[in-house]
Amino acid sequence: MVHGKVCDSVLLLQSYQEKCPRGGENIVVLYTTTLRGIRKTFEDCNTVRSLFESYGLHIVERDISMDSGYREELRVLMGKKEVKIPVVFIKGRCVGGTEEVLRLEEEAKLGLLLEGLPRATKWCEGCGGLRFVMCMGCNGSCKVLDSEKKKVKCGECNENGLIHCPMCC
Repeated sequence: MVHGKVCDSVLLLQSYQEKCPRGGENIVVLYTTTLRGIRKTFEDCNTVRSLFESYGLHIVERDISMDSGYREELRVLMGKKEVKIPVVFIKGRCVGGTEEVLRLEEEAKLGLLLEGLPRATKWCEGCGGLRFVMCMGCNGSCKVLDSEKKKVKCGECNENGLIHCPMCC
């Protein structure tokens, strides 16, 4: 029975287009937002995040509202300028958004796709699971003084004065 389950999992996975985000070969990568600007999008992101968390798996969440580099990365992956989020990648395959993931769960197929993925570990002590910390070079202001004491853009952080957590990213 186990062998049949593995075959079903492989066949199901192969039915999705191979589009592997950076480092997403054997994990779940979720492009999402924590920005509440559009209620439906925010709620969809929370629904998908909660569903994957219920499986107790290690998920790599890429919040496009925290770092515009993630938005650009997703645009390149999908090959279009505007991409509706959330978008889920499992084992380097684009599974889709909210509707597709919920349908897979209702049809008891999502668990098959998630077979063999790493389990979640405790929260990172550096960022508490947020995957970002304040830039220490500019203290989150995005500005530093140059040699002439003029304020210039900090070259270490993103547009929000954040850097990827050096402990977990």
